[in-house]
Amino acid sequence: MGQPEQPLDKRPLRAVIASAESDRRRWAAELHDQTLQALAGLRVMLSSAQRSGDLASLSEALELIGTEIDNVRALITELWPTLLDELGVVPAVEALLEHTRATHGIPIAATLELSQRGPEGRFDPEFEILLYRVIEEAVNNAIRHAEPSTVQVEVRQTELGVTATVRDDGGGFDESAPTSGVGLAALRAHVTLAGGTLQISSSASGTKVEAKLPIRPV
Repeated sequence: MGQPEQPLDKRPLRAVIASAESDRRRWAAELHDQTLQALAGLRVMLSSAQRSGDLASLSEALELIGTEIDNVRALITELWPTLLDELGVVPAVEALLEHTRATHGIPIAATLELSQRGPEGRFDPEFEILLYRVIEEAVNNAIRHAEPSTVQVEVRQTELGVTATVRDDGGGFDESAPTSGVGLAALRAHVTLAGGTLQISSSASGTKVEAKLPIRPV
């Protein structure tokens, strides 16, 4: 009779995930406090020079700097969605989807039905970032690889937890291919670690990603 299977020690994987999210937060803060502030200061200086010299090159430089500021803001949000800290997961997801619509021109229908819990009307922080990352990765994966005409996002809460579903009508992908859905495969590990499940089904008519996440007390 073989030895009983030892339970999986999830602590190392949890530490890796916590470290990765901590790095995201740190880089977001550094970009905001240093890079973004420096660019904004340079824009003020060039604006003053433009008023005195009125040179076409200065006008072009101002335009480029404005573009870079927008790019840095977008990078900050990608690294760590500040709305998640300030207002919670629903406003953060809404902002993510609105930015995605504007950037890619793809209609995204969203139904976000969550009953906020906790003393401040919030969920557990680890749950909030995981739910956000599930939606972010599924939507980005659809846009990058499936070329959909529409995307649907649905988040519903029950007594057992929260179900997040992302559907698209794109071309789908071969789930058996080694390089297919690499980001989703990593996401599955995160969801499993949190005690949830992630189901992916894909065909020529579209892809469906469904995550079921337990809610822990705040």
